[in-house]
Amino acid sequence: MGHEALLREFIRIGQEIMRWDRREAYGADFSRVAPSPPALGLASPGFLGRDYRGLVILGQNPGLGARRGSEHRIWDGLLTAWRDEGTTESYGKAFRFYLDDFQHVAAWRQWVEPVLLAADLSAHEVAYLNLGKSVLRKNESPRSPDPIFEADWRWTRAQFDLLEPDIVLAGGKAVAKLLWQYWPNPPFAVVEQDRARSQNRATRAARARELGARIKAALAANG
Repeated sequence: MGHEALLREFIRIGQEIMRWDRREAYGADFSRVAPSPPALGLASPGFLGRDYRGLVILGQNPGLGARRGSEHRIWDGLLTAWRDEGTTESYGKAFRFYLDDFQHVAAWRQWVEPVLLAADLSAHEVAYLNLGKSVLRKNESPRSPDPIFEADWRWTRAQFDLLEPDIVLAGGKAVAKLLWQYWPNPPFAVVEQDRARSQNRATRAARARELGARIKAALAANG
């Protein structure tokens, strides 16, 4: 599938995610979803770069974020336009804001960006997804089992089936564990990023280089 067709189908799945009745799907667990504001009013559809090369960055679920209190109206407006219009133009506006907004997200700056730099990749060349599509109160960790993450998996699996990644960077041990739980033998490589906060800067940098090298090798092998 060409890049343009891939993007259009990703946009369409994103529309379905944002139109999905989460309240019905989550049942009583919907009470765990953070209210808007400060959280986003819609489920998070993720993002796909126009020059996607086969790497998916997989997070746990959207967080409240450093600027969500002041930026949630912008986010909600952009995502609503994507949901209602489904055009590459509406998606492009949301994608450009994502590029700017994520520069203020600590997890992106500290963990994702160093790996992308080590792999010689930009945000335009990867897909960014979350296992969970909803912001949870107090950014709580998944339960075992977790009705919210189990309900959201149908959408993440649909996105994986579309993107057919060569390699997935799992953002933390909990993310890797859940991914393997829902998909024990995926047709792509999975590298787990240890995001323990106890790591110093030198350790984080060394591990980012290691992950970047593994990603480069995987993409080159399937290139």
